[in-house]
Amino acid sequence: MKKYTKGPWYFGAFIWGNERKPAEVPFCHIGEGFQGNPGIYSASGKPIVGCDEYYIFGGEANAKLLCAAPDLLEALKDLYADYKKFADLNNWQLEKTDVGKKARAAIRKATK
Repeated sequence: MKKYTKGPWYFGAFIWGNERKPAEVPFCHIGEGFQGNPGIYSASGKPIVGCDEYYIFGGEANAKLLCAAPDLLEALKDLYADYKKFADLNNWQLEKTDVGKKARAAIRKATK
């Protein structure tokens, strides 16, 4: 199985120039210094998945991960909610554990 590109990932237009980083602009922005087609990029600016009028780029593992993202989010939300009920019954503070914090941060990132 091929490996996916580790995060963080960013969505947006791409800045042309020496510092190739994702631009913090709306994805529909087209203007000087920006590639007109949005995509998903790594923190270093490496294209992960996207397309333009000529081609589609991105590996199969990244595409599969993106396609699974909605299912993964729902599963994480359900697991967190179920585990939180169990933790509360046993006087554990799930929201203060590292795994609880990571789960909540991932849910917030996907839903806010």
